[in-house]
Amino acid sequence: MSSDTRSTAWGGLVEQPLILAVSHRTVDRRALIDIDGELDMAGSEMLRTAVLEALEDPDEVDRIEVDTTKVVFVDSAGLNLLLNLQVDAARVNVALEVAAVSRSFRRVVELAGLDDVLLPPP
Repeated sequence: MSSDTRSTAWGGLVEQPLILAVSHRTVDRRALIDIDGELDMAGSEMLRTAVLEALEDPDEVDRIEVDTTKVVFVDSAGLNLLLNLQVDAARVNVALEVAAVSRSFRRVVELAGLDDVLLPPP
């Protein structure tokens, strides 16, 4: 993940990681979306945009695979976003799946009781 130089309240500069980086590409009618960073309310718009772009032409994509192996933090807003994006995708007959998970992502999903919905089969 890249970093961003930001000024502090006292006028100094500090390197801070960007909250979330999202990259996506299409391969064989699959939209592959990689997430790197913190999937929370602050960073969720980037993921939403990537998925909605993939859904713009459902004739080009029949499945969206989200890779969360580089997710270091996820909160209820991030989980809610993924659930809502699954519904949005299903409306146009596109499956949205979390294809790979980080340990921290898996832990939060299991604690929320959403492992049957959001985690790939073992």
